[in-house]
Amino acid sequence: MDGIESSYVVEPLPEVANNAERAISNIEKQLAKSGTTMFSVENVDFKYEQAYLFRMSELNEIRRALFEKHKQHKIKSFARKDSTMKIQDIPFPKTEVDFTENISNEKARQFYVDHGVEKQEKALEINQDRENQLLMTTRYCIKYELGSCERFQGAKNTPPEPLYLEDQNRKYKTVARKIMQNADVCGSQSVK
Repeated sequence: MDGIESSYVVEPLPEVANNAERAISNIEKQLAKSGTTMFSVENVDFKYEQAYLFRMSELNEIRRALFEKHKQHKIKSFARKDSTMKIQDIPFPKTEVDFTENISNEKARQFYVDHGVEKQEKALEINQDRENQLLMTTRYCIKYELGSCERFQGAKNTPPEPLYLEDQNRKYKTVARKIMQNADVCGSQSVK
């Protein structure tokens, strides 16, 4: 609950209902619907001494007007909470970073400088020197998928390296490498 109250006054009141219980139930049911609005109706309080016979269209209009009024009250009562940035002087784990850190603008560059990184490489997207540049690293092992993995499949007749990935326009050389030292994980890298 947001602590904001909204009200709607109906004037003139429609005719008094013959079946008060049914009329009140209908009013509460229609006003409790919130549809696709940002609101969720938890409770509808009916505070009239008599039950009135409202048309559905009237109840729908009352509900729409109440939601719009409540939304405007929420907007007016909103108070932005400003926060201050805390200076972090925690050192980065490495003093040299490559293009995989994606340093593509001044703010990113300054972040690494502020955290003790001495040597930075620009992001691949803005780096002009792309010859023999690492293009992709994957846990998917091409040699394993081909049934040519010496390590896990005991393959003897492996295709000569380097292996290549090709599409309609380009050919990419792959470099098999160990992802983690002393781990049972293989992977591939593609070099443009």
